[in-house]
Amino acid sequence: MAERIAALMPEHGMDKQRTGWYDVVERELADGEQFHRFAWHDRKAWWQQEQGILAYLILHGILGKDEYLKYARESQAFYNAWFLDTDNGGIYFNVLANGLPYLLGQEREKGSHSMSGYHSFELCYLAAVYGNLLIHKQPMDLYFKPLPNGFKNRVLRVAPDILPQDSIVIESVSIDGQPYDKFDAKALTVDLPQSDSRLSVKVRLTPTSGVDHFKVQVEKQAEACVVRLSGAFDERAIPTFSQYVGDMEGSSRLVMECSQLDSICPAAIREIMFIKQKLTIDERLCFVAVNESVQKSLQNSEIFSEIELYSSLGQALSAKR
Repeated sequence: MAERIAALMPEHGMDKQRTGWYDVVERELADGEQFHRFAWHDRKAWWQQEQGILAYLILHGILGKDEYLKYARESQAFYNAWFLDTDNGGIYFNVLANGLPYLLGQEREKGSHSMSGYHSFELCYLAAVYGNLLIHKQPMDLYFKPLPNGFKNRVLRVAPDILPQDSIVIESVSIDGQPYDKFDAKALTVDLPQSDSRLSVKVRLTPTSGVDHFKVQVEKQAEACVVRLSGAFDERAIPTFSQYVGDMEGSSRLVMECSQLDSICPAAIREIMFIKQKLTIDERLCFVAVNESVQKSLQNSEIFSEIELYSSLGQALSAKR
């Protein structure tokens, strides 16, 4: 049902030219009509933007279809461009189809019976949760200030939303700045200590698996650090890559083994270059067994003159300076 609705909404409720979701359209076609017409106007309300953004983030995070991410990002782009009042703060309640604020009567108010700060905060919070933990697969820190004995049996439940079962775990906890180990990583609970004052609790949540379309393995050898890449190295894969590569200190060369790498985007190449810049001047950056697509992307980048291409890993490891 969710997929069926997700396929219908862009056809009837989305502005395909400027993106963003219309407020209200007629549910049924009248005799002789081919398109669902606007009920009263063609304005775009903030509530529909929130629901559209979160719905397609959830769908992409669980089902992985690229079209869902496309709709989510287009919705986010329209919201960020037009719904944020960058002069006075807050979120506009309504905008015209072209994005200009609609400020007639009660529509100019940023708080009303159907809109409050809570809803705006909710969108930011849940977009971060779905984006980090479901889509980009990178850790996320949550902060709590529980009252003394504010929870039954002093159990703090930190699940940020109803995410797929076992998709995230608690990586670490600190209380008042000190490491704390009394937590259930899988159940997403923290056993709070007895206290007569509020505690400052920091919980780091991390996904149990990386992005599905990209894999990275790191092997530190005597002098070289070999990074095996596979799949599509796009922008969504950059946090996973950065998390696994880590510290390169002590390696005389960085070797990117690409025999299973299908493609690489410019942003990913820039990330590799950023890591290289943290290395000393005498360390080299090698790419091994690149296909035609990857080689073309490297040739079009600003770092092509600073890398070495090899057909096999053995050649890269044994090559003399």
